[in-house]
Amino acid sequence: MRTITHLVVHCTATPKHTTIASIRKYWKEALGWKSVGYHKIIDSTGNVTVLAPDSAITNGVQGHNATSLHVSYIGGKDEDDRTIQQRQAIAAVLLGWLQKYPQARICGHRDFAGVTKDCPRFSAEKEYGYLYITAGAKNDKPTINGK
Repeated sequence: MRTITHLVVHCTATPKHTTIASIRKYWKEALGWKSVGYHKIIDSTGNVTVLAPDSAITNGVQGHNATSLHVSYIGGKDEDDRTIQQRQAIAAVLLGWLQKYPQARICGHRDFAGVTKDCPRFSAEKEYGYLYITAGAKNDKPTINGK
């Protein structure tokens, strides 16, 4: 089992109606990726689709993928447009991961040094930080590049 230090929240920065198939096609054809960008992706109805097992390394945050798990909601093109169902599904995914990886830190893609994207379009740790207590996580919040 690999060591997980970060639970990273993303947005796809696409319209809400974008399909998972089209996102996968973009990763493969436009970016030339051999693996997916996230472990889990959430559509506007809150349906969670598993794209990769926790054991897989995905392409979520360059230089940090070996120690991170990634979840994304479909949307976020111009604003934080998560539906209630997406908000709840992200919380459920993060809670499940915190229960497995209690030392991990919740963060957004945008929280890593060198990242210029506003992804996701909200502060993931501020929004979902209450989950540390809910999960009984015993973490000292691992840092991101000293922060």
